[in-house]
Amino acid sequence: MDTCDLSGECMGWSYKPATKMCMRFSSIAGVIKVDGVRSGSCVGISLKTKCTETRDGQYSGGTEKTLENIATVQDCMTSCDNLNICFGYLYSPDETKCYLQNSVSEFIAGDGFKTGSCMAPQKRVRLADPIKIFREDSLDGHNQKRKDHCVPALTLDASLNKISQDFANQLAAADVTPPIYDMSKMQTVYFNKGDAARHGTSIVNGFYDEHKYFNFDNPDLIMVNHYPKIIWKSSTKMGVGRAFTSDKQTMFVVTTYDWEGSFVDSYKDNMNKKCT
Repeated sequence: MDTCDLSGECMGWSYKPATKMCMRFSSIAGVIKVDGVRSGSCVGISLKTKCTETRDGQYSGGTEKTLENIATVQDCMTSCDNLNICFGYLYSPDETKCYLQNSVSEFIAGDGFKTGSCMAPQKRVRLADPIKIFREDSLDGHNQKRKDHCVPALTLDASLNKISQDFANQLAAADVTPPIYDMSKMQTVYFNKGDAARHGTSIVNGFYDEHKYFNFDNPDLIMVNHYPKIIWKSSTKMGVGRAFTSDKQTMFVVTTYDWEGSFVDSYKDNMNKKCT
């Protein structure tokens, strides 16, 4: 969804979790169910509109349903109106057949058929709140890792979201990499060029992988400072901010936690080894 949102020409998307493949579409011609694939439209609440168009010829597209003994083209149009995945119709007066189409694309003029598109005008909109989804994804990633270490789950906090968002905006405006910030604070900063649509959980997982280099007996909390903050026991709330540079090529993500104190002096009381 983020990938589509970042493109001004994207009208819809499809995603296959099994292969982690995302496709963007510059137009939407209809809806076809494909097992194992999730998709969405970015052109409005509904792709459908009432069937009013009548032309001599046919639109190419897939047939969802064929109806027999349909007396008039208007009856065919009404049948399409009554089917929520019908986006066009094809009517044969000679055969009194009505073909309800689940997609419509190229129009081919000709005699013998009546046809029409029932697609709504495509005007790009955002159906979801990308930052809200990103924050929830990041929260889920944190809490899964915290569960593995038997520490309480975090909740999102509006004031921490604002702190994080303000700092992310500042970093994106400066466009300096690596960004300069105080690593001793209960705050993490992610950045990367050409990775604008990376989702929240994958960033959490990347920071968590620092555990491979963390020595509980003698930790280096300067070199390994992201991983501890994810599983810090005394933290109860978190906030996330995300911003992009003007060319959309670099994403900055800031996560801020509510705990305050001496990071170095308190790690023994706030870090559990993995318990599951």
